[in-house]
Amino acid sequence: MSLRNALSLTLLASVSFVPAQNLADYYVNGITGRDVPGGGSPSMPWKTITYAITQIPPIIQPTEWNTLYVEGDQVYSASTNGDALPIRPAYNLWIEGSFVGHGRMPILRPAAGGISVLYDPAIVYQRNPSTLRYLVFEGGAYGVSMGNSAGQRHRPRIQDCTFRGQSQAGARVTDAGPSRGNDPRFFQSLFTDAPRGIEIATTTSGAVVFPDVEECTFTGLRDAAIHLDDNSTGGNVGGLFRSNWFRSCARGVHVRAGASATTTNFEVYSCSFTDIANEGVFFDLVRPPDPAARIEMCSFLRCGHGVALVGALAAGSYSLHMHNNVASACRNNGLHVDLSGVGTCSIDTADNLFERCNVGVSLLARSGVQLNFQSVRDRALRNNTGMRLQGSSLPSSITVQSAMICGNTARGLTLLGSAPILAQSLTVADNATGVDSGATAATLTHCILDGNAINVTGSPTITYSSFQGSSYPGVGNLNFTDPQLIRPLYKLSLGSLCIDRGNLSTPLPATDYEGDPRASVSRPNGSALPDLGADEYMQRGSAHKYGLRGFGYYNFFPEISSSNTQVVIGSTLNVDLSGAILPVFGVPARDAFLSLGLRDDSAGLPFDLTVVGAPGSLLWNEVNLVVGLFPVTPQGTASVPLGIPPLTLFVGQTLTFQWFANQRSANPFGPVASDGLRVTIGQ
Repeated sequence: MSLRNALSLTLLASVSFVPAQNLADYYVNGITGRDVPGGGSPSMPWKTITYAITQIPPIIQPTEWNTLYVEGDQVYSASTNGDALPIRPAYNLWIEGSFVGHGRMPILRPAAGGISVLYDPAIVYQRNPSTLRYLVFEGGAYGVSMGNSAGQRHRPRIQDCTFRGQSQAGARVTDAGPSRGNDPRFFQSLFTDAPRGIEIATTTSGAVVFPDVEECTFTGLRDAAIHLDDNSTGGNVGGLFRSNWFRSCARGVHVRAGASATTTNFEVYSCSFTDIANEGVFFDLVRPPDPAARIEMCSFLRCGHGVALVGALAAGSYSLHMHNNVASACRNNGLHVDLSGVGTCSIDTADNLFERCNVGVSLLARSGVQLNFQSVRDRALRNNTGMRLQGSSLPSSITVQSAMICGNTARGLTLLGSAPILAQSLTVADNATGVDSGATAATLTHCILDGNAINVTGSPTITYSSFQGSSYPGVGNLNFTDPQLIRPLYKLSLGSLCIDRGNLSTPLPATDYEGDPRASVSRPNGSALPDLGADEYMQRGSAHKYGLRGFGYYNFFPEISSSNTQVVIGSTLNVDLSGAILPVFGVPARDAFLSLGLRDDSAGLPFDLTVVGAPGSLLWNEVNLVVGLFPVTPQGTASVPLGIPPLTLFVGQTLTFQWFANQRSANPFGPVASDGLRVTIGQ
């Protein structure tokens, strides 16, 4: 048994918890082979893949499979070796390209309008035993196409393959229905030079279609990298899209919930969208998606819109969760919402960074749409407009809490419409206009307005807020008050008059923008009182993660953290690394280095590290010092203790840290960066 098959056996056994084995190996060589009975050995390979499949003994046990090795450095087609494509895989047959000695995978090239691999609708395909690996699908209408019959299930694994030059899409996943499902896994494959990478389309009632797409690269696709068109009634249609790279495509992920859809269920995690002409993720809605619609830990760099939610809605409930993402330098908007029709739409955003876009968050719910929008701990920095929020129909509600809205060239916060808007604990600073309100029911409380050319236009209700250079009527307001923000972080300094000036009887968000408790002790021997603005001053200091962790192949996700709950002068700060290990293989990174900076959120950050061989990683701080290179434990961890000098001049100062794990000892894909750690020193 080959080492490759032994590894496959181990992985399958670990997943299924039953004995599994590869029964036999067979071989095809389109140049030297002969299609004769009794062939298929390394010394007497078959000539065509299609003939080989008819000769390999069928598998009966679901935990067994055969492997067919296809020699590379050649083209398999009707005109070259007589292969009558499409190939129709057999039950539990692993088909793998061989490229040892020349480094080139076999190319499957169908006729114009044809298909390279077509899965039989009447066969059950299990995920690991039914694998395509190290193959190039070139030309034709589709590289791979699948759609099954009642009672069957398509779960093949397609790994380390290349799809290029198709006239329609690299892969097509079509209808399934009750008691059947299409949930293939596309893993570590390349899709390029086609209208679409993966096309998912359903019309059957009760369709169950849910592919996993992980660690794939999509580039140069003229329509959409992943196009999901759901017109199924009463089914479960969607997908899990995780740790993928989307580059230079017209669109990244395009989800259309059509007029017949009842459940469109999709999740986008830890993906990188770069130089996307239109939308990184585009929700085109008619009917509602499932509440599991999520976008988390993704970066949208130089896109048209980062995320867009658009539609003329029919009756129903819609929801979108967008947590811990970054949209940077998007030509239009970081988050773009434009909804009309009827229905209820719930959107919650948390811990996102929108920076250098036209509008960081643009929200428009027209008459007839009930909108429930909640933003928590988001940051809108250096856009043209930070946030533009408008809801029209009651009982809609719009809430923004613990947000940093700073350095926007036109407006920080624009409020419109008749829906009630509540803004709490915001820092609105260094904008041309801080708050521009034309809304009929806008309320701001516990906010800081500082360094804006104009603090407020319109007549919102404002209480317990601070105004630098101007005044505004309202209970508890601090007029003509310098909040003494520490730029560029916009955190409160020790002497700020905004510390402890909040009202305990006002319901406030649970935490500040970093995650510190909203009412905290800020003075020696003081009481836990709320501050004004997005930041809560912590007398004993704090250490919090920020930004996105990078990602590499095989679920390699290094993360930074600290065991410190307080950071004071004269103490020791522990900067920890975890996740620097390939979880399936148990191979840790060889080593990791730790960087230190004095600021984050500068004009050039976050910086895409693809150019230095770390795709999927971002630089989060200005590197002022490399603390050192440190070994990584077999568990994928490291920890560095750093002494904080016992000097009062360090009180209130902020440091930033980031790990870079060297993955080369595990595989050849280069270093991967962690997320960032922001440390504010207390006393």
